Amino acid sequence: MAIIKSGASAAEATVDATANALRVSLYKAGAATAIEAAGAVAAQAYTLNRLLVDGVVRGDDGVTYSAVAARTAGAAHSEALMHLLSSACVYGYDASLGVGARDVPIGSDLASAISGRLATAFRGLNTDSLTCGIDNTVAAPNNVVSPIEARNFDAAADAAAALVGLTTNSRLAVYDGPGGDWNRWFGATPSTVSGIATNAVFSAYVNALTVGIDNTAAAVLRPVEARNFDSIGDVAASLVGLLTNSRISIFNVTGSGDWHYVQGTRAESVSSAPAENSCGSYVYQARASGFAAARRGKRFYTCNPVIGTPLTCQLAYVATTPSLVIRVNVETIRAIIRSLKLRIANTPGAIVNYAITLDTTDLYVAASGTPVTPSNTNEESATAAAALYYENPTTTGAGARIIDQGVIANVATTEKVIQFEDSLLMGITAATLSVYLWAATPAPQVYYNWDAEEVA
Repeated sequence: MAIIKSGASAAEATVDATANALRVSLYKAGAATAIEAAGAVAAQAYTLNRLLVDGVVRGDDGVTYSAVAARTAGAAHSEALMHLLSSACVYGYDASLGVGARDVPIGSDLASAISGRLATAFRGLNTDSLTCGIDNTVAAPNNVVSPIEARNFDAAADAAAALVGLTTNSRLAVYDGPGGDWNRWFGATPSTVSGIATNAVFSAYVNALTVGIDNTAAAVLRPVEARNFDSIGDVAASLVGLLTNSRISIFNVTGSGDWHYVQGTRAESVSSAPAENSCGSYVYQARASGFAAARRGKRFYTCNPVIGTPLTCQLAYVATTPSLVIRVNVETIRAIIRSLKLRIANTPGAIVNYAITLDTTDLYVAASGTPVTPSNTNEESATAAAALYYENPTTTGAGARIIDQGVIANVATTEKVIQFEDSLLMGITAATLSVYLWAATPAPQVYYNWDAEEVA
């Protein structure tokens, strides 16, 4: 069957018995080739000619059907530009539905409305993905992109050098109230804060509390209080404060030339510098001046070693045979001679003469005289004296410095007390203090007592 239309174009319809289909042929004016549309048995695609249509796509703009416009990417936007609106959904496969798993719409919402929304109100696509970063622990060009790891950090190994993370050059910012704008938060490390200009530090003000453990009760944290301390109530038992283990220090000018902590005795006595390698100042209170040294186990008495036996002295002055000698030959202590007491035990043939000399060298001749052991005046202390005491030793000569000399009446029980007022010092280098006692026949016999203190 053929249909012939008048005009420049013609069309015909034929039945193709072989293809069991209706073939419609449209003839374009001036062309001998038919525009084909195949039926059940399609002709080869390259044998088909397409129908050229000069048409437009139209859409409903809510008032009427208008043409949908298309413009180049650089063209300006205009409200007159029409587009097609479609009510469409993006779907994803929801495997959580189990046996009823199917494609479901992927949900979304405005960011401002997300807070507080149920998790079931949203659906998303699950992806097996990694966040990666450049591993710069390996020098270029061998630095590779590696996964960024996340760990629970409950062991030291969780922060190992092998952990790959993202490094950012970031700044903390703080709002500058007086300036009315945000400013970078900057400052210096604590070790360099001393002497830094105030404009070199910019930070935020916080309304914060310093807390400490209240060990007077349930060992809970409480705010640390600060008060002006202008009345007794400011130090009430309810005041919570921080306890610190601190020291007061003083610069030792005459000693090591360095700072040392100050030590002292309890308030009922004298505060002093009690220990080696420390320094301090003496504050005399109710106790006598020797109490501090005795309390520290550093005060010593030295007297005749046998009870009832006095010391027999010389018939004349001889520089190499003093009656008593104190010797310091160690560099760890300083001996402070407080006093020397002498008591005549017999009736000498003449007035008893005495002389005391001091030298900065060790004049003692080894293995001479009788050693005497000083006694520590503090029964709680077992500290031994470092200075050495002798009766009737031999020396290489008299000391270069004459400290004192005089006479004592040749009458039994006459007593002479020589007070040095803590001003006779021996050490820290070698030193020799020699006491000479002599009288005509019979030679004087005396009881003696040294009172000395030792400090570092």
